[in-house]
Amino acid sequence: MTKIKADDHNRDTGFGQHAPLHKVLPALGDPRPVSVAVKKLTERLEAGDVDQCPCCAQTVKLYQRKLGSVMAKGLILLYHRANEMATPGPIHITEYFQSLGKKSGVPSSALGGGDVSKLRYWKLLRRVMGERADGSNRVGLYTMTDLGRAFVRGLSHVPSHVHLYNGIVVGWSDTTVDVHDALGKKFNYRELMSR
Repeated sequence: MTKIKADDHNRDTGFGQHAPLHKVLPALGDPRPVSVAVKKLTERLEAGDVDQCPCCAQTVKLYQRKLGSVMAKGLILLYHRANEMATPGPIHITEYFQSLGKKSGVPSSALGGGDVSKLRYWKLLRRVMGERADGSNRVGLYTMTDLGRAFVRGLSHVPSHVHLYNGIVVGWSDTTVDVHDALGKKFNYRELMSR
């Protein structure tokens, strides 16, 4: 049985708050040399370099993820599914897209929830935490946020890109997109919404 609790890191709906990169980098031992190393590493990551953490030797990179057309289409499909449910609740992304099969138009690489589940970084989806039989807390359940519903209806804009370090949001692009921009020319918004 899955125990459900809210994903705390997605509760804030403002894009102004995120974890500063220098605060998510490791800080071990004597703070003076580590702070110098962290500062240098932060500068290199912000310049787009890939480097090695001086504290743990992990390869580190600042990732820039785009809110793309497949993600936008997946969000629209989830929007319709949420509206069809008799009782609103979490949706298991993988099971839902697999039930649609090829007609979903969502690539098999995204069926595991991969790209679509990343919409949580834009606060369009909220991950529902729980516990699987194997002890993992990733149960594949998501709910749509108010911002996600507004985005699908064309009533809001979000940053076009999210900046991630080790799976933690450290910033967003200044450029914003609406659902039409995110879908691009690959998918037709009217057709997707006329279900």
